[in-house]
Amino acid sequence: MVDDGQLETAIQEDKDKEKNLKPATVHVKFETSNDQVKFILQATNQENQVIAANKKLQLIQGRIYYIPIDSDADSDEYGNMKIYSDISEKVDVRYVKNRIACVIPLKHNIFLENNQQLCVLW
Repeated sequence: MVDDGQLETAIQEDKDKEKNLKPATVHVKFETSNDQVKFILQATNQENQVIAANKKLQLIQGRIYYIPIDSDADSDEYGNMKIYSDISEKVDVRYVKNRIACVIPLKHNIFLENNQQLCVLW
């Protein structure tokens, strides 16, 4: 059993860790003109891949995409995630981890381009 002193210490350490992190801007990062991006169909849970041709990716509603990003940031270590209005009406960014962003399109035929900003963590 954990006593109250240990619990308070652990909570304070987490808060201190969050304070030391600097805000991280997350951008789409396609390395080549034909990068493969993993996605999962929400209806069937089937996994597949799609190619980001010419460093652009067309997103279709009803899929969960795992988009490569340019940041090592981990959304679990930050307290807030800000998705700007120009992209927030198109996609929902669920989490950022291991240089991958989990993105769910809110509309059909959304295009993501290389270096497009997805979100800011702070």
